[in-house]
Amino acid sequence: MLTYWQYSYYHVYYCCCFIINTIVFIIVIIIIIIISIIIVIVTVIAIVIGTVIFIIIIIIIIIIIIIIITTIAVIIFIIIFFFIIITIITIITIVVISVIIATCTVWGIPKACAKTPQWRGDNTPNSMQVAAVEVNVERASSSGEGYSTPLLDVDLPRGEIDTSDLLSPSPSSRVPQRRQTLPASAFNHSRGG
Repeated sequence: MLTYWQYSYYHVYYCCCFIINTIVFIIVIIIIIIISIIIVIVTVIAIVIGTVIFIIIIIIIIIIIIIIITTIAVIIFIIIFFFIIITIITIITIVVISVIIATCTVWGIPKACAKTPQWRGDNTPNSMQVAAVEVNVERASSSGEGYSTPLLDVDLPRGEIDTSDLLSPSPSSRVPQRRQTLPASAFNHSRGG
């Protein structure tokens, strides 16, 4: 049989062990909870930071891609724009040169021909031919001989000869002039009159 003191001792011992075990258990539970909370907080922080970093990286990549695409588009636009400008300038230059050549061909050749002592395209005598005909007509009228124009290759008929057409250089510039006639007697010697 246990005495009172023994019983009291065991009772106190078991009570102390229970209290100590309970305190240790509570401390362990608290430590586990604190560690779990720390782990959760660290995990959340890591997830947030990782997400932010991931988003920032994606934004940077998107910005770089946009810059590259924009740069390529601008370069292509500049190249196309310069090609269009060069094409337009080339077309304008060809047209201007063609117009200049056509103008020189259309207006330069007749003007050059008009300055030479020969027949023009409208079959009218120039000033040198008219002067030669006038001199020859004066010689024929003063000598009383018949006359055939060497330049025009046309025999002058007897009687009155109209020389007003020979005095104008072209049909467009002819104006009414006094009819210059020669008497028929001036050609009677050579014509048998």
